[in-house]
Parts: sequence; structure tokens; C-alpha cells
Amino acid sequence: MSKKINIYWDSYNGEQDQYDYIEYDHFVVLVKEGAAFTSTTFASQYNETSQRFEVDGSEFVKEAPNKEEIKLEEYQSYKFTYYAEESGDYYFSIWSVLNGEYFGPVYYPTQSQITDGVTLTISDDLDKVDVSDTMSIYGLTLSNGDYGEGFLGSPGSKDLGENTSVALIKDETSPTFSFKAKAAASAASALAFNGKARVTIREVSEDNKPSPIIFFEFYDVPIEQSSFSFADTYNSSKIVELIQGNFYQNKEEKYVVTNNFTLDRVPLRHFDVVVEGYNGKTLKTSAGNNLHDNTINAGKEGGFGDGGYDILEAKILPPESLFFLSEYSTKKGFVETQEGFDRKIPYILEPSLSQAGNLNLNFLRSTDTTTNQSVKTQAQIEDEVIDPIAGAVIYYSDQPFTLAVDQINLADGRVQKITIEDEVIEVNRTFALIDDFSSALDDAPFAFSIPLPDAVGRSTEVVHAVVATFDDLTYNRHFDDPGEGAEEGVIEPRVTIVNNKPVESILGEKDLAFSKVAPPLSQFNGQTDSSSGKSTFNRDQLKVGSMPFYKKPPVDSGFEAQAFRAWAYVQVDRNSPDITVTAKSGISEIKNVESKVSGFEDQRKIKIVFEDEKPYVPILIPYYKQKNGDLDVDAKPNNSEVKITNLNNLGAEIFVGTTRTTGSAVDIKIFIGFLSIT
Repeated sequence: MSKKINIYWDSYNGEQDQYDYIEYDHFVVLVKEGAAFTSTTFASQYNETSQRFEVDGSEFVKEAPNKEEIKLEEYQSYKFTYYAEESGDYYFSIWSVLNGEYFGPVYYPTQSQITDGVTLTISDDLDKVDVSDTMSIYGLTLSNGDYGEGFLGSPGSKDLGENTSVALIKDETSPTFSFKAKAAASAASALAFNGKARVTIREVSEDNKPSPIIFFEFYDVPIEQSSFSFADTYNSSKIVELIQGNFYQNKEEKYVVTNNFTLDRVPLRHFDVVVEGYNGKTLKTSAGNNLHDNTINAGKEGGFGDGGYDILEAKILPPESLFFLSEYSTKKGFVETQEGFDRKIPYILEPSLSQAGNLNLNFLRSTDTTTNQSVKTQAQIEDEVIDPIAGAVIYYSDQPFTLAVDQINLADGRVQKITIEDEVIEVNRTFALIDDFSSALDDAPFAFSIPLPDAVGRSTEVVHAVVATFDDLTYNRHFDDPGEGAEEGVIEPRVTIVNNKPVESILGEKDLAFSKVAPPLSQFNGQTDSSSGKSTFNRDQLKVGSMPFYKKPPVDSGFEAQAFRAWAYVQVDRNSPDITVTAKSGISEIKNVESKVSGFEDQRKIKIVFEDEKPYVPILIPYYKQKNGDLDVDAKPNNSEVKITNLNNLGAEIFVGTTRTTGSAVDIKIFIGFLSIT
């Protein structure tokens, strides 16, 4: 609470008013409590005070105080509003500033008033103004998002700038929001940050006026914190179960959830966030409401007509749908990683059916074999695609199918009936959590095997499947963590009774990221790559549909094409003790670490360090330059040797030299490839 004090003054125009009024850079208002100023210079008075404020020199008063019939000139009179927090005597000194020089001061009360015993005294028994009336909330935005610090010029608006009005939240189920708050310029830092913030999660409104339908109210948020998190622990079915009557209040965690938050709304992905300031004593908000209006106090909220709030529309996006390339629709189909790089495909997902009958997913980087650059790095694939996944619902059948999301229901339990061209087919479905995914390939960081019931039978050669992933928000709706006395690590799926039979509720979930299939590479219609001249990947071309998972032999065409997980071309020149690496992939370092070159002998030791620590099988091919200048392959021409002397999961060493006692080794170009053991 505070007492509102309005101060008016005329800008400095000379001791005898001999100058015209001009625009000063700004004015400095010095506030002193308890006693009048004892000095007359700006520097000395500045040191006497603890509260100092600036007033823009262009913001002059156009009308005289109290509507008096006084003609005011431009840059003549100015106004400053101060909010006195404590009782006592107050003194003001105003200085005009222009080009670094200070003119003045102007006093309030005036020096003559002070001499006559006139003081400006604030008493405890005087009516005071609620500082929440002066509070402005603005800059509400998504923390660590792509929307900067918020659109500062529009409190009470969803506008985020650049024609954007919805904050899209990716790969985050507990988003954090930030905002800014300020009181009137004169309210001082203490008043600006002594208030609280009320944050409400609401139904999306058609405009900037908040909807009266509130799901969550978070209160007692410190204004100075300027941020809050809508944690996924709130956005869950467990919270719905706590509601009795119209609301549930947790006084310890300082939140209220209303009966507007029902099970069919879990999880909230599309909502408005509204922030108001409020006085912790009066509970009055800066938007003219009171704390707990429309939550505990039903139907009591005002109309937000006076501002004092900011609003943000937000969408929490589900995980990114996995996608397959249609080239993998045939058993021998394969897309080389260079092609993936040329087409700007984020990753290449190899589907296969394990020998045990489970679904294998192997992620490959789209990589330039010359530069080893990738469209997405391994870390990016992990962060953007893998990490958001909490589990998956798998639809599978022995024939191709197209899944219509609106047909999904629980009527037939673990079977989903799908109508395709007037024919009804039955598609099996199951689910698996991310912890149930096992490594399909021990040496591949992103190769997963998803279990299927009874492993679909070992005799099955192909399974058509849609892999529909979900995040922690969807997990929180359909699964319960182990309670007391439960078997360690056992997570219980929520069960719904349908047709007198229990069925896991996750199987009926429609809010999933259903896997999709890309058109053939020849039909890509994305932008043309300047280097390759090929049309690139366009996510808008992806369509929901089943993908065949074939049971393949241990070494198939895809493996053969991708066999060399690390390789290099090395040139050895008889006239130089150094080596030249003309191209490499999967190798972080390759260099000559030891050499003995003379007229009678030539011996080199070449060290290779792998990018990925894993077991490899080496393939070594030396090409020897003949007298006519052509390269030819020969096992040991002129008694020269090329051999591997050391190999482990980290790297390898190669010896290049001659066994002759006279003469030097011939020029050699070496190809060395390393197959990954799978």
C-alpha cells in the first residue's frame, strides 16, 4: 500500500524567466525522507538521497493541474507521481538536464514553504493507494524459446511479433514462461517487486480478453522471479482425481485446479496463460480482479477492461512423427547415406523384423561421405526425435493398412477394426514404454527393438506396422508409477472397462504421433539442393500409413551398402616422409606417427583413430603406381609391404614399407575400410 503524491513543476527557463521553454534531455527527481535538503549542488543532493527517478524531457503536461485555465507552452510543465510507502515527511528536488549539464533545482515543498513550517507529511491514518493499481504486466513469452523476450509493446496481447500469436512448444512437456512487471516509474524498486503474481491456465480465447474458464491458478509467485513452470505433474490425470466439487486447492504448493480440468482434457496441449500482479495483503490484482476469482470464488472475476495483465496462447506439440522412406517397402530396398545428405533427409530409418519377431528401428545419419557432414548430428537426432518419446502404441497386421485416427476406439480391446474401401480388416495393437525398447544392434547408438506379443511368431517374414509414439504428458494420463508395496520398477497401465472387459486406456489414445511414409525419392518436391541439383525432403509430403518390416538375413543389401562405417584413402609418396589423406569418413584422426625414409629404406607407421568406439573388421587394399603412371593392384610388388600391425575398438596402426636392402618403396595409394560388426 502507498500514498499517491502528484508533483508538478516548470522546466528551468532562467532566473528571471528570460528564456523560452525548451526540451531538456530529461529531469532527475530526487526524493528525501525525514529532513529537507542541506546542500544546493546536484552531486551533493544526489548523495543525500536513496531514491532517484528520471522523467523524459519530451513528455510534458498539456493541461494545467486541476483543469485550471492556464495556457501551457510545450516543454513548460511536467508531472511526476510518487507512491510513498512509509509515513513521514517527504522532500523533492527536481533538476533539468541538457547536454550533460544540470539546471535547478526546483523544490517541493518550496524553500519558502519550508521556512514557513510547511511540510509534506504522510500519516498512517491517511487513505493509501494500492500499488497493484499501478502495476503493468508485459513481455509474457516462452522461456528459452524462439520468441525472444516477448513483445514488450503490447501488454494484454497475444502478439509475439512477426505476425506470430501462438507459442509452439517442442520437445518440452513442462514449459517455463517468463514475464516482466513494473509499477509506475515513481513506485521505486521496493514497490515494484514487493507484489505477487497470479498465473492462470485458461481455455483459449478468441481474442486478447482472457476466457473465464480457468483450469489452473498458481499464486504467491514472487514478482521478482518473473517466471513460472507449468509442470507435467500438474497436467495429468492424477490431478483430476484430487478435485472434489468445484475445485481442489493445494495450500502448500500454492495452486488451485478447477473442475473445468476433466479427464477428457488431459493432457492440456492448447491453452492461454494469463499473468496478473496482486497485492499480498488486499489480494487485489492489477487487472481489477481478486485472487481466486473464478477458481475458489466462482463467477466473481471482472472483465479485464483496465489492462494490468498479459496473455499468451501456447501449444505443447506432441513428439515428432517417425517417418520411413518408401524405398524400404521392398525387402532389398535401401537408401545410401550420401543420397540422404543430397536430399536433405533428417535421418534414414531402417525398418526390419528381428529373428525373434520384434520390430527393429535403426536410425542412420544422412552423411556426406567426403566431408562427413550430416543433415542432423547424432546429438540432434537424439534430442529432437528420440528423447521426447516416452513410449509407443504399435498397430500391426499381416497386410498393408491405412490408419484413420477418427476410427480409433476400445470396443474390440487389443484389436482395432479399420474400414478400407468398404472392407473391414482387423489390425492388432499393443504398446511399449521406452524402457521396454531394447538395443537391436549393440554397436549402433540408435537401433531399437520394440517387443510385440508372442514376437509375432518366428515363421512370420513380414509385418505391416504403424508406430505411434507419445510423450510424458500422454504417459501421465494412462500410466501409474509404482505405489508402495508394488514390485520394484513395475509401472501399471490404466485400465478401462469396455463391453465388460478390461482394456488398457492407452490403446484408445488418439493424440499420438503416428508414423508416416515418404513418397519415392524421385517424387520429392522440396527445394532443389544447389550442390546435388536434387529435389529435397519435404515433410508436408509425409502420409500416415503402415510400413512393411521384413525379416532379413544377418547381411542384407542395406548392410552391404553401409558396411564400411569408417574408411579412408591415403597417399604415400616416395619423396616425402608425410602422408596425404585424400578422403575419409568415420575417422577422427589419421596421421603418420613414425617414418624412416632414405635412399635404402622407406618405412612408415600410420595411426588411425575412430570416431565411434566399436569393434571393426578391416579391409586393406593397396594400389601401386606403375611405370606408365597408372594405378594397379598388386599384393607385394618389389617386396613392399602394407599391413595392419595393431587394431582395437579405438583405432588401428598400419605399417607401410619395404623389405629391400637397397632402393626405396614405390608410390602407394591405400584404401582402408572398417566394417562394423553387427
